[in-house]
Amino acid sequence: MEFPNDGGLVFCQSVIYGFGYDETSDDYKVMRLVQFFAGEDDSWRSEVKVYSLKNDSWKRVPDCPYYLCYKPSYGMLASGALHWVVNPKAESDTTNLILAFDIGVEEYRLVPQPDFSDKNFHMNVGVLGGCLTILCIHNNFRLDVWVMKEYGVKESWMKLYSVQPLGYIRLVAYSKSGEEVLLEKNKCLAWYDIKNSKRVKNVKIQGAPDWFEASICWGSLVPLGGNQGEE
Repeated sequence: MEFPNDGGLVFCQSVIYGFGYDETSDDYKVMRLVQFFAGEDDSWRSEVKVYSLKNDSWKRVPDCPYYLCYKPSYGMLASGALHWVVNPKAESDTTNLILAFDIGVEEYRLVPQPDFSDKNFHMNVGVLGGCLTILCIHNNFRLDVWVMKEYGVKESWMKLYSVQPLGYIRLVAYSKSGEEVLLEKNKCLAWYDIKNSKRVKNVKIQGAPDWFEASICWGSLVPLGGNQGEE
């Protein structure tokens, strides 16, 4: 980790990671983003490195051009890119940009958003069924969930549902029928019926710890070592 040397008081504000599979190079990659903050003038710097499992090495890539809004927050992987909610400036209170880091070409880009009728909200991103999602919290009285059906196409955004906020919430997965969504809310799991009753049903897991985080595990026959063992 290389601390900026510009003569001011600088401290490491956050270290954030993202992980994904790069289909173009048949490689697993880890992205590490470090943000440094100078409290005197609200300025900030970043350092970004990418680890390649195939090469077993880290390399420096271009610095992140935006300020991450929520820390700690690992990158949301969808369509070969890691995603975060960002701002152009650290002091801004408007969270209306979605930054994508393409792990194949190792470049940044902004993701187009739907035309919101009401822009007075705080936003976060997630992944549901392999699709990028937006969670919009309107002054703690309404939560809108949007899904991007075709990645990168602005017109493909669809509002999935709107509910009263349930505290901290994260989308985990669809049910097999597609009529329910599994939510992680306040460190608990619950099914939300998006088709019929709009009812929330808590999920009890015998022996589960009081604090946990749910993740999706995709089955694969591809070893993490890639083709290293082949002659």
